[in-house]
Amino acid sequence: MLRIFLLQGGILGIGGGLTGAAFGYIGLSTWMRLTSTADGSSLFTLELSAPLFGWTLALATITGLVAAVVPAVRASRLDPVVAING
Repeated sequence: MLRIFLLQGGILGIGGGLTGAAFGYIGLSTWMRLTSTADGSSLFTLELSAPLFGWTLALATITGLVAAVVPAVRASRLDPVVAING
């Protein structure tokens, strides 16, 4: 039970991190295009770097795992039959 909860927390963290990174990239790219000056230069300079997105993905995955620890520990203390029957 412990592994299942932690695995699900990790999967949700990775999925949420990838989704958030994609929306962030799209949002920042759109923002930079929409806020250009009359001569075409960018009004705001935003750096879209791969390490930034990598750290964000790692942080989201770790957050998902940490959030899954308490339910995983509680579920591991239960009898599997009782946990499945609810």
